Amino acid sequence: LVAEHVKAAGAISAELEATTLRICARALGVFVPRFEKAFLESEAVSEPHLGAYLNACEELRTSLLARFPSTLEELEKPLVAAICSFQKRLLQGLQHDIQPLFRVVCTKDWLTQDMLQPLMDKVVAFADHLGHVAQPHAQETLQEVHRFVVREYLAQTLRPRERFRGEERVNSSQKMSLDAQAMSNTFQGLGSKAKWLDPAIQCVADILGETYKDDIRRHLEALIQSYPDIRRDHVLAILALRRLGRRRNRSLLQHAQDLLRAAAQAGAPGNTRERVLFEEIEVSTSVDVLITCI
Repeated sequence: LVAEHVKAAGAISAELEATTLRICARALGVFVPRFEKAFLESEAVSEPHLGAYLNACEELRTSLLARFPSTLEELEKPLVAAICSFQKRLLQGLQHDIQPLFRVVCTKDWLTQDMLQPLMDKVVAFADHLGHVAQPHAQETLQEVHRFVVREYLAQTLRPRERFRGEERVNSSQKMSLDAQAMSNTFQGLGSKAKWLDPAIQCVADILGETYKDDIRRHLEALIQSYPDIRRDHVLAILALRRLGRRRNRSLLQHAQDLLRAAAQAGAPGNTRERVLFEEIEVSTSVDVLITCI
């Protein structure tokens, strides 16, 4: 429609063509944020509608800016903002839906039943909607879902409702390994490129299930090297789950702090800014954890 108006104006004069472009750009610049606000506040918000309007904004952005780059650059900002808002709402809908399903992780029911499958079924159903969303936004959203699932699983693991000892702890390690593999297989099948997330749960499972206590240091090193955003509090929480005794815990904690300090001094690679996982996991350093570890 914009192109038709511009073409008709251009047939009259170049000056009218430029004026028409400015008028269209101004009108669209006002319309897009108003539409975004009205739609997100309406009852019509749904995954199919969010995907459709996200696609419409992306098509408008790419097609108009390709044809009239110099005149319509000011439209880039509101269109990108609308796309980000629609992506965010898509994610929030799924997150709200699956968040309660993580509460069962690290409970005795979780040890004996497949509690992960209902959660992953919802993820797969959500990914079906993403199949209709334009790239790169579909892949970006899928990777955010992948990160959310791994992060929330770890958050529940580090803040368990029940603490396991002996055989139950070994069983929990094995169950975590199975869940980690199931998540990896599912997201790989859906096309997620965030493979850097795959080792996180397995690393924690290895620490919980390691028979030779001296090898726990190696698993801890692998975890810190893969996820430099991990903090001392996270290490404390993991060691509290393992219950190794104060002397060994102090030694491992000191080693972890040395590794974290060395990583901070060396500086993290540029792509780690996009690889945030543990930084967003809140853990409470309870008296029980401190007594166990220190």
